[in-house]
Amino acid sequence: MRKTVPVLVLSVVSCCILMCGGGAGDALDYSSVNVYDWVQASVRNRESKHDVMWFQVFDQTGNGGIVKSYQGSSEKVGHCPASIFENKYVWVLVNNRFEIRLMADDRSPDFQNTKKLKDFIRRFDLAGMESYNGPKLKGEEIRKFIPKL
Repeated sequence: MRKTVPVLVLSVVSCCILMCGGGAGDALDYSSVNVYDWVQASVRNRESKHDVMWFQVFDQTGNGGIVKSYQGSSEKVGHCPASIFENKYVWVLVNNRFEIRLMADDRSPDFQNTKKLKDFIRRFDLAGMESYNGPKLKGEEIRKFIPKL
């Protein structure tokens, strides 16, 4: 009986974590990554094989309109200004130049959750983006900042 209770408790906790999405971040991979002057990628759930979100990353150096659109934003992800449409998308501007546009896939409820989208944005190399102050980057150079899945 003493051995059964800890095993039962561990099983219940594990099931709760999986059902509540605690392990969802580990079950992701890229269904596509396209490199242009920017990077665009679709992210899928490895188990269901369904896309759950997609994102684009731009170096907006020289595009004052984009930078200005984030000024005064009361919404933030970390200390980065953000534009958030609840449970649909989270866009952020890092270092007044790198814009990450992350959108939940409308056909999959997996990431139709603002907290999960914010958590995924934190998987980008935000520190690397913050510290970069060189010339404008194109797609292949921007790719180094995207999460490893």
